[in-house]
Amino acid sequence: MTSVIPLAELLRIVRNLATFPPALAMLNVAINNADPPDKIAAIIASDSDLTSRLLRLANSAYYGVSGEINSPARAIAMIGIKEVRRLALASNAISLFPGIDANLISVEQFWYHSLGCGIASRVIGNKMGNGEFAFTAGLLHDIGRLVIYLYIPDKAVQILEESRSSERHQYLVEQEILQYDHSMIGAALLEQWLFPQELISSVKYHHEPALSPGAETRSYTVHLANLLAHSMKLGHSGTVFSPKITDGDWESVGLSSKDTESITNQIQSEYDAALSLFSDLL
Repeated sequence: MTSVIPLAELLRIVRNLATFPPALAMLNVAINNADPPDKIAAIIASDSDLTSRLLRLANSAYYGVSGEINSPARAIAMIGIKEVRRLALASNAISLFPGIDANLISVEQFWYHSLGCGIASRVIGNKMGNGEFAFTAGLLHDIGRLVIYLYIPDKAVQILEESRSSERHQYLVEQEILQYDHSMIGAALLEQWLFPQELISSVKYHHEPALSPGAETRSYTVHLANLLAHSMKLGHSGTVFSPKITDGDWESVGLSSKDTESITNQIQSEYDAALSLFSDLL
């Protein structure tokens, strides 16, 4: 076994190898500021790779407009600004971590889980008026796991084995072995990539939302969404132990366990609809 890489050193390595396009960070800011569509289209058009991925997805059969979308401005007009952001974010995030050992995790199943968590976060978040924010946090909540799988795979094996044998949550084993966990890695990456602080906190505290300063509801939203994605078997993040959903988890976002059926049905419906589109990214 190799020695533990300090978090700061690991982040330096990742920063040099997994870069987040400045255009995407600018896109997030522009949409959050409700900037006009022409400005948003110009930001996308400034990055040729981002534009290419976006147009390929926007012209998929999922939207029923095959061949009709030939520019970022047209994409915004046809499928909407929020959908454009989701496509841009997802397509870039998936491209950042190639070459992960399939014996450690199925990257395809990892992203299916992330999509499920993103959709579950949006469904819950819509009840509180922050669905789009919640989708992004849910989609990226486990991105720190990919850093562990790709950059310190021997530690990943140790973590998975210990979590399985002890039936403890993976993030607790990570803290024990690494002195940090995937949530901390993910939050630090999002900070480097200039995401809003509220979103960073939602990712950092999605396992322990009670510790989240000033963003408790949003952190609880991603926390519950993650549990739902696991319980509904929407993909698989690689974790070998996931706690059960409690009444307190529902109450933390202003809902009740009586809402389980309606919420899960909506999540499943939206997940099934998005799956074919998302599969094109993998």
